[in-house]
Amino acid sequence: MTDIKTLILPYSRHFLEWLHQHHVSLALTTYQTNRLCLIGVQPNGQIFTPVWEFDRPMGLYATTERFYLATRYQIWRFENILENGELLQEKYDRVYV
Repeated sequence: MTDIKTLILPYSRHFLEWLHQHHVSLALTTYQTNRLCLIGVQPNGQIFTPVWEFDRPMGLYATTERFYLATRYQIWRFENILENGELLQEKYDRVYV
């Protein structure tokens, strides 16, 4: 089993408000901990930060319906499976697979 490092995501007090006002979510990678992290705001105002492990994630490219992740030896393509205006569980407007 590999040693999993903790990923700490500090943010300023108005960061979630800004994300919510601008209807924005962020994606970031950290090759030091081998993580891809999405940062968004749930309808209740709480931060939502799902994290996945990849082999040395280095770069991201995104459009409104897909994003690409470059890792050590692969390029991953993630597609949004929801229709325009559709919500999953009444809160997620994008689901990438």
